[in-house]
Amino acid sequence: MNEENWIAKALAASPEDIRIRIRAGLHVCHTAGRAPGKLQCNLAIVPEDYALDFLRFCLRNPKPRPIAAVGDTGVPEMPALGRDIDIRCDAPFYRVFVDGELTKEVENISKDWRDDFVAVALGCSFSFENALIRADIRRARNVLISEALPDWAERAGRDWAERWSMSVGAVVGVTIE
Repeated sequence: MNEENWIAKALAASPEDIRIRIRAGLHVCHTAGRAPGKLQCNLAIVPEDYALDFLRFCLRNPKPRPIAAVGDTGVPEMPALGRDIDIRCDAPFYRVFVDGELTKEVENISKDWRDDFVAVALGCSFSFENALIRADIRRARNVLISEALPDWAERAGRDWAERWSMSVGAVVGVTIE
C-alpha cells in the first residue's frame, strides 16, 4: 500500500479502530483529522469534591467549554459517548496535574484512577474541523492573503507586517509580502 493510501485509510478509521490503536500504543499523538464527522472531545478528570464547581464553570462558559458528557463518580466508562470507551486508556496521552501543577504526561492513567474521579468530556475543535475543510477554506485563505492582510499591513505599517510575518504568520504559514 502506498503512503498516500495508508494515510487516507488512517484518517478514515472508525472511532473504535482508533481506540484499539491507542490502547495498543500505536497512536500517541493528537486525533485531529481522525474519524471524520464524529464527535471528538477534550477530557477533564476532577475529584468529585470539585466536579460541581467545574461543571458550573463549564455551563457558564459554554462556548469555550461545551459539555459533551459527564461520567459517574469513579466510573471510567462513558456510554453516552459510545460503546467500550474507557477514559483511563482511550486518549493518546494524558497530562496529569496535581494542585494546579503539571506533574507528568502519560499514555494511560489506569494506575492513577481513583474512586472519586468524575470524567467530563468537553467539545473540541477537532469535531468541526471537517466542516471547515468542506467549506471553502482555500477561498477564505486566499482572501486573507491577497486582500485583508495587505490592506491591514498598509495601514499598520511595515514594522507591524514584519512582526506579524515572523510570529503569527510563521505559525500559520502565511507571510505578508
